[in-house]
Amino acid sequence: MKLLKVKIDNQFKLEVKYQSEVTDELKPAIISINFPEPCPPTLIDALTRMKVYVNQICEFPKKDINKIEVRGISISYHEERIGIIFTSILRLENSVTPMNINTPLKYDTGEDEKVLLPEGCMSSFLELTEEVSKFMKEGSRQLKLFDLAA
Repeated sequence: MKLLKVKIDNQFKLEVKYQSEVTDELKPAIISINFPEPCPPTLIDALTRMKVYVNQICEFPKKDINKIEVRGISISYHEERIGIIFTSILRLENSVTPMNINTPLKYDTGEDEKVLLPEGCMSSFLELTEEVSKFMKEGSRQLKLFDLAA
């Protein structure tokens, strides 16, 4: 399974989009699942830890880290590289609504420093993917209901 998108809404419900390994036609299928129950705190925490990287990528002052809420990530696969775009909000002091943030696409490997993910980001990303996989396999009543977690 290749994750393509992980998103948590304001009720802490998870949306996952992934590419299956192989379908009956021997082509990968894109599957989207919206879970009806809130995701576990460990998954929320794994996504929340990504705000440090959003702050670094967007070159915001360090004091703004606690104003950032990471809502999701989009993942793309380019040859041997993984690319990530973070979707977040930034709470503003003089505004009722937050500012939406989409980071530029950053990669796990490459020669140009300007296109690389910050140091430590990939290990946090892998922790997040483990939490998502765990929730999909063990924690979701929806998947158990339809026997999709097997």
